[in-house]
Amino acid sequence: MFEPHDPLAEWLARNPAEELLALVILVGLILLVLRPWRPPGRRRQTGAFRRVPLRLVQGATPAVRTPPPFNVLDPANQLHAVAAVGFQTVRILNREEAALLPVLEQAVRRVGRGHRVMAQTALGEVIRPVGDPGFQANQAAYASINSKRLDFAIIDRFGFLKLAVEYQGGGHHMSPRSFMRDAVKREALRKAGVAWIEVLPSTPHSKIAAEVVEILTLDRPGRTLSQPENGSAAQA
Repeated sequence: MFEPHDPLAEWLARNPAEELLALVILVGLILLVLRPWRPPGRRRQTGAFRRVPLRLVQGATPAVRTPPPFNVLDPANQLHAVAAVGFQTVRILNREEAALLPVLEQAVRRVGRGHRVMAQTALGEVIRPVGDPGFQANQAAYASINSKRLDFAIIDRFGFLKLAVEYQGGGHHMSPRSFMRDAVKREALRKAGVAWIEVLPSTPHSKIAAEVVEILTLDRPGRTLSQPENGSAAQA
């Protein structure tokens, strides 16, 4: 009678238990080596707790990356910003200020000491606090004047500021903020020993020129040129 041949049963009958245990351990090591590696701490999510990618959720809004903040101090960003727009020239003086410029230029020529007239000059370029620039009080004081401008700055032949001329147009001091800006400039100029003139719309040009000549000749402090008593209009 034919008996079925079972190779596995014959092999187990011929091999003792120790060899069978060794074979099981060897197979386990092989499976462990062939198992895909995952970073520690990350567990596969299954069942109800499995995360669904955002792009697969119907109607979900894709995540938008927030661009890094624009650093205006980076020259590369500055070049990119400048290249992205157009530019045009603008007037640095309004009509009344432009009419005052030749009056000042003629006055400094009368003095004959090499003075020059500059328009819309940054205050921080012609005066600065005394002492260590790294001192906190000096830094605060310089930051307070650096963004402010003088309508006209008259410098001597060595390039030092000798006289500041401010044109106070109609309604110039109507806002408290404008008044305080001018107060900051006047105080900084006073402490730097620089004369100043505040010109009103009704001040005759001849009086302005005479005041400039007198200040540059005698080195005396400046003042606000008030409206003349006879109420005459400004001269050309």
